[in-house]
Amino acid sequence: MVSDKLGAIQNGLEYLGFRYDGRKVYVRESTISRLYRKVSVAAKRDGTMHVLSNPSADSATLIGSFNYSLFSQKFSRVKKVELTDDYKSWTFYSYLKRAAQTFGPKGDRILPQARNFKQQMKGRVRKAIVRAHARHKSQVVSDAFGNLSIETPSTSEIETTPI
Repeated sequence: MVSDKLGAIQNGLEYLGFRYDGRKVYVRESTISRLYRKVSVAAKRDGTMHVLSNPSADSATLIGSFNYSLFSQKFSRVKKVELTDDYKSWTFYSYLKRAAQTFGPKGDRILPQARNFKQQMKGRVRKAIVRAHARHKSQVVSDAFGNLSIETPSTSEIETTPI
C-alpha cells in the first residue's frame, strides 16, 4: 500500500477512520480490526469470569448459560430511544449507523461491513469460554497432583538395603 502524509492511498483517501474511494465511503479496515480486538479482549475477560463463577459446569453448560445479550450491549445495536447526543453512550454499531446516515447514499457500504458482527462476537465468546474452561480444568488437576508428595529412597538407603 503506497501512501503519503495526507492519507492518500491506492484504494482512495483515508481520513478520521473512513476511506473514500471516489464513489463510496467505507470504514477503514484498521477501525474494524480494532473493534474485533476489543471484542476479543472483552470475551476473554467475561468468559474467564463466567468459568470461574461456575467451576463445576462443563463447557456446553457454560456456553448455554452465558448472557450474550448483556455482553453485546457493549458493542451492538442500541434501541433508538436509548441513543443520545452524548457520544460516550454510543456503541460501535450506533457510530456506524450515524456515519451511514451522515454520508447519505455515499455511505451505504458502511453498515454491510459489520453484517456478520453478531455471529463473530458469539464465536469469540464461545472460543474464550472453551479455552478458559480448559485452563481452569488443567489448573485444578495440576493443583491436585501438586499437593501429592512421593518419597523416594535416597541412594545410600538403596545401597545398604540387603537383597
